[in-house]
Amino acid sequence: TQLRDDPSAMVRVACATAFALEPNFDRRLALIKPLFSDQVRSVRVEAVRTALTLLPTVNPFREPAAQKSLQEYREFLQVESDRSAGNFALGVLAEQLGDTQTALRHYQDAI
Repeated sequence: TQLRDDPSAMVRVACATAFALEPNFDRRLALIKPLFSDQVRSVRVEAVRTALTLLPTVNPFREPAAQKSLQEYREFLQVESDRSAGNFALGVLAEQLGDTQTALRHYQDAI
């Protein structure tokens, strides 16, 4: 957890990725929560990716900072939505969040 506060954004991104390996879901959420408010977008985006591994067992997006980071992640994916891979990624995200209709639309757009 000390590395989570490292001055290097690259180290903090690596921490967010590594936290996905924490087997205890509550502990994993506690580890990534501070990263939702990180000053660097790539750290926040990676925190969302790790948070998505908690679904559907735990909803990591209840707090405002987490919701804001999730929206930022959506926007990050939408930049590529004119490409198949971007729509596919948006479909996966929607499916992970339980939004089947939106997922289906993005999957169809990907094809």
